[in-house]
Amino acid sequence: MVVQFPHETAIASFDIRNFVDQLEPAPEKNKYICPVCGGHNLSINPSNGKYSCYNNCLHRDVREAIKPWNEVLEERKLGQPLQTTRLKPILAKKPAALSKVLNLDPSQLRVCRLNGEITTPQPITPDFVPKSVAIKLSDSGATPSELKQINVIEYDYGNERQAHRFSCPCAAVAKGRVKTFSVSRIDPITNKVAWKKEGYWPAYRQEEAIAIIQATDGIPVLLAHEGEKCVEAGRIAGLAGITWVGSCSEQNILSSLTQIKHSSGKDFLLAYCTDNDETGWKKAQKLKAICDQADVNFVTIDLLKIQPALQDKGDIADIFESGMTGDELVELLLKQIEEITTLKQQESAQDTVDVASGGDEEPDSTFLQKGFNTLYGETKWMCADGKLYYWHGKGYRYSPDSVERRRITNYCNSYQVIKQTGKNFVITYPYAKPSIVKELLEWVKLRVEIDPQLLNPPGVNCTNGVLGVDWAGPIPVPVLEEHNPDKHFFTYEPLVKYDPQAEERHCDRLLSCLDEPQQQILLRNLGASLDLASVRKRRGRETKVILACGLGANGKDSIRQVVSIIYGHQGMTSCSLADFVAYDEGRKFALAPLVNSRVNWASENPQTTRVDKIQSLKLFATGNVLHSERKGKDHIEYDPRAIGIFNLNETPPLHSTTQAILDRIAALIFRRTFKTNPDPNNPDELLADPRFAYDLDFVRECVAPAFLNKMIAGLQALIVEGIDYSCTSSALEEIQAENSHLFQFCKDTGLGYKASGIVTAFDIWQRLENWYIDNGTLSFEESSTGKVRAIWQEQSKPSDKTVKAINQALPRIKALFPKAKLTTVPHPSGKRKLQALQGISFDNVPMSITGTPIAISSNSTPVAHQIPHQQSLINQDFHTTHTSYEGFNEENQNNELNVDLNEEPKSDIHTSVDWGDREDDSNVESKLDIHTSVDSENKVEGAPLVWSVCDDVPPSTTADSTGVDTGVEDELIAMPNSLLTTPAGNSYSEIAQACPESDDKASQQRANTQPHELPKSSTSGSTVELLSEEKLMANVELIRECIADQSWDMIAGLTEEWTVEFKSAVWKRLTSYERKTVKQLKPQFDT
Repeated sequence: MVVQFPHETAIASFDIRNFVDQLEPAPEKNKYICPVCGGHNLSINPSNGKYSCYNNCLHRDVREAIKPWNEVLEERKLGQPLQTTRLKPILAKKPAALSKVLNLDPSQLRVCRLNGEITTPQPITPDFVPKSVAIKLSDSGATPSELKQINVIEYDYGNERQAHRFSCPCAAVAKGRVKTFSVSRIDPITNKVAWKKEGYWPAYRQEEAIAIIQATDGIPVLLAHEGEKCVEAGRIAGLAGITWVGSCSEQNILSSLTQIKHSSGKDFLLAYCTDNDETGWKKAQKLKAICDQADVNFVTIDLLKIQPALQDKGDIADIFESGMTGDELVELLLKQIEEITTLKQQESAQDTVDVASGGDEEPDSTFLQKGFNTLYGETKWMCADGKLYYWHGKGYRYSPDSVERRRITNYCNSYQVIKQTGKNFVITYPYAKPSIVKELLEWVKLRVEIDPQLLNPPGVNCTNGVLGVDWAGPIPVPVLEEHNPDKHFFTYEPLVKYDPQAEERHCDRLLSCLDEPQQQILLRNLGASLDLASVRKRRGRETKVILACGLGANGKDSIRQVVSIIYGHQGMTSCSLADFVAYDEGRKFALAPLVNSRVNWASENPQTTRVDKIQSLKLFATGNVLHSERKGKDHIEYDPRAIGIFNLNETPPLHSTTQAILDRIAALIFRRTFKTNPDPNNPDELLADPRFAYDLDFVRECVAPAFLNKMIAGLQALIVEGIDYSCTSSALEEIQAENSHLFQFCKDTGLGYKASGIVTAFDIWQRLENWYIDNGTLSFEESSTGKVRAIWQEQSKPSDKTVKAINQALPRIKALFPKAKLTTVPHPSGKRKLQALQGISFDNVPMSITGTPIAISSNSTPVAHQIPHQQSLINQDFHTTHTSYEGFNEENQNNELNVDLNEEPKSDIHTSVDWGDREDDSNVESKLDIHTSVDSENKVEGAPLVWSVCDDVPPSTTADSTGVDTGVEDELIAMPNSLLTTPAGNSYSEIAQACPESDDKASQQRANTQPHELPKSSTSGSTVELLSEEKLMANVELIRECIADQSWDMIAGLTEEWTVEFKSAVWKRLTSYERKTVKQLKPQFDT
C-alpha cells in the first residue's frame, strides 16, 4: 500500500547537514553519535548529505529525533521556521556514575592548594594566525571584519610547546563569540614554529602539580579537568590542577601520571571533574582505565551534585562564574569523595538468578530487543538445556519451540516498516523471514538462559508455597517460603499442599505393607531426597539403593504413585536397571534424566541383570560423577542427587558379598499382599483399597500430605540417628542364597571368615559332597551288573552351577569370600604343596556322615578307548582332583583333619576368573559304571572308600559348547589308598625338551615305549590297567593346572623324575595348544 502525502508537507528538503551542530561529534572524522541508538557510527557525507547508522537505525527515526515531524507541520502552518532558543545537543542516556570503593581514609585527604601569587595567561593579539584557524572561525559564522578582532590565549606546556585558544566576536551565534584551538612547538630540525602536535606532551601544569603534591600533608587530592581554561579557573581559586592537550593519546596520559607519581614520591588521588555531557563521562571511563595501569587512585567528581543547576556542557569554570569560592568547592569535593570512599558494594545474600532482565529497563532499539520486549517482556522466562519455560505463578512450565516459533512468526509477519520511494511512502515487512524467526528465538533463549543444574532445587514445590529445609541447627527444620521466580526454578506442577497437621489414617494403611523397621528405612531414604546433598555432607553414605522385592499387589507401586505426586511427576524419574547396564556399555543417553531427578523409582526391571556388576549403579548410589549425554550434543558431567528404588517381582540376581555392594544396596521384602477378600487368619493378607492406585485426587488430598510429613520426620531421624539396615541383612542373605546354593552351604556348615583359619580343597569338597547327598543334589544307583552310577540334580537356576569336581571348590568358595587369600600349604608327604584358602574356616558344625563313597562327576560325552601306558603308580599323589583319607587319625570319630598346615602362606595367588558364572558341561545324570570289588588284603580298616577320577583327553578330542577341552572317563574307581599320599617317583626337569615336537613323533615314540613292571599286587589285571591310566591322566591334569597358573616351576617339579616314556605319554595327552603353551613357558622363566 502506498501512502500519498501533500507536496507541501513532504520532507524531501530535509538536509542533515543543516543540523550537524545539534549532533555530538564522534572521534572519527564525519562520524557522530546517533540520536536513536547512541552509537558512535552515524556517518554523514559532507558532499551530498547522505547519512547512515551502522546499527541499521531507520532514516525516519533519525529524522524524527533531529527534526520532529510536528515541528515541520507547525513551520509549514506558520510559513516560517520556528524561533527556538539555544539548540540542545541530542545525547544518549547518561550512564550511571562509576561505583568506586577506595581503600583510603577520608579524614586524611587534602586537596592540593596553591600558595603565594598566582598568575594566569591573558588574551593577547596574535602576531600570526594560521590559515586553518581563520577558516574554522569563518565556518563557525565569523565575518571578515570579525576575524580582524581575533585574540589568543597561550598555555605553556614547557619545552617551547604551547596550546593556543583563538577566539573572535561573532554575532551569528548565541554566545556572541566563536573559538578554536591549535598547538605549536619548535621543530628541533628547522628551529621554526610548527603548528602540529608531535612527540610526547606532558600534562598542563605538571611540574607545578608535582611540587604541590610533595608539599601537601596527608593524602594529596589532585584535580584534573577538561581543558586549560578549567585549570586556570581553579588556580585563580587557589586549587592546583592538571589537564592534557586536546587529542592526547592514552600513552601520553599514562606517561605523565607515572612521572607525577614517581617524581613526587607519594601516592595521591586524582579527582577528575568531568564536564556535564556525554563526552565527559566517557572520558572519565577512559581515564579510569589509564589510572589503573599507572596504579593511581582515581575518582570521578559529578559536578551536578556540586551545582545542580549546571547547564549542559557546563564545567568547573561555570561553577566559579556562578559565585562559588574555592573553599566552598573544596568542602563539597571532600564530601563527595568521602561518600564514594565509604561506599561498600555488598553482594546479595539471596541465591537468586536474573531470569529475564538485567536491570530496571530493557533496551528497545534493535528488532531483536523490540521482539523480546513485546513477546517476552511481561512474563518471567527461563531457558535450560535449550528448552524455554515460563512462570505461571507457582513454578515454570515448559513451552515447546513449536509453540514459540508460531508466536514469533506472527510477530514478524505483522511488523511494519515504512519506506520512502520518491515522494511516496510504502509499508514493508522486512522481518517476515524464517531466518529472522530462528534468530529471534535463539536470542530469547540466550537472554534468559540459566545453568541446568539449578532446576528443581532441594525442597518440594507445594500448592501453598515452596517447602525448604533450614540446616542452621543440629536438626533440619522445614520452612515454607513464597514462590519466587528468581529463586525457585521448579519445572513440575505443585500438586500437594503442605499441611503439618494432615491426617495420617490413610497413609498408615498404605505403609502397613511393611514392618516398622522397613518403613523407617524407606521413609528415611525418601526424606533424604528433600536435600540429598546436605544429607551426604552430614551422614556420608547413609542412603542406599533399595531393591523393593515382592510378587505383586503388595503396595510398591502405590507408594511410588504417592512420591510421584509429591514431586509433581517431574522430579521423579524411572531409569531401570537395564538403563544403567546400557550406560556401562557406552550408551549414556538413558541416564540423562537423572540430572534434575530427586527420586529415581523404576517400576519394572529385568531379572537377568547382575545387580552387583553394574558399575554406574554404584556411582549413582554414592553420588559420584556421571555423564549426561543427549543425541547430537556434548556430554556434561553432573553429581547425581537422587535416591534409587527399583521394584522387582522376582529374586534379583545378586551374587557378590563385597563391602562395596553391602554399603550401597539394601533389600526390602514386601511380604504382605493386598486382597479384596483377605484371610483374617493370615497376617500377611491386607484389605485392598482401589483408591490408592486409581483415585489420584484421593491420593493427592488424603495420602500425600501425611506422607510428606513422614518424609520430613524421616529426614530429621536420619540426621539424628542414621538408618538401621539390620532388618535387611536376612533379606539380602535370602537373595544371595537363592542366587547361589553355595551361600546356603556356607550357612549350614558354618563356613565363614576367621583370621587364623585355613581350609584346603579337600576340606571343602568333603563337606560339600556330603551336603549334596543330604539335600538330594547327588545320589547313586546300582545297576544289575553291580556298577554304581552317580546321578546329579541341577540347581533351580541355570546360572547357579553345581560344583562337580574338587578342582572347582576353591575358586567357587573364594568368590563368596573375596577377602580370603589363595595360598599353599605343605602336602603331608612333603613332596609338594596344596592350594588352600586362608582367612576362612568351618565352625564346629558336625559333618554329615553317609555310608556312600565320595563321587566326582564325569563328562557325559563318551570318550574313545585309550591305549594303556606304563603301569607305574609313581606321582599319583600329585593329582589335585584326587581325595584321600590318609593322614587322618583312624580313631578320630569326627573325621577332623590332623595334617599340620602352615599358617603362613608361601605365596598369594589372586585370580579374576568369575567361577560363579563358569559353565559346567556335565549333564544332570552321568552314567558311571563302578567296580566295587576290592581285594581285602589292601583294604584299610576303618577308612571309607575314595573315589578318584581323571579326565582322559585323546588328541582328537575337541572343545564342546563350553569351550573347555576335556574328556572324562565314564567309570569311577574305588580305591582304599589316596593318590595324594603315594610316594613320588623320580624328578623331572624339562618337559618341553623331552617331549616330541609333533604328534607323529609322539606316536612313534609311544610305539617304542616298554611298559614298566608293576609292583606285585593281588589286584586284578583290569584294575591295574585302569590305575595306570588313572595315574597318567592325573598327571596330565596337573600339567594343565600348571599351564592355567602359568607356573613353569610346578611343571619342572612334577616331571623331575619322570622317564622319557612317561613324559611322551603325558605329552601325547596334551592338546596342540597346551603343548605350545608349555614351550612358551620355559623360555619365559629361563629369562
